[in-house]
Amino acid sequence: MNEKRCILCNKPYDYKYVMFGRGCLDNLYNLLGFSKTPRFI
Repeated sequence: MNEKRCILCNKPYDYKYVMFGRGCLDNLYNLLGFSKTPRFI
């Protein structure tokens, strides 16, 4: 089984993101001043 790892912090994760973990992705959004899109169910 191939474990996905964040390319910034190298921590493993097991959700749908491709390159970054959830925490690093949140930090990037905050750093760049982007707002997250709301999820529609």
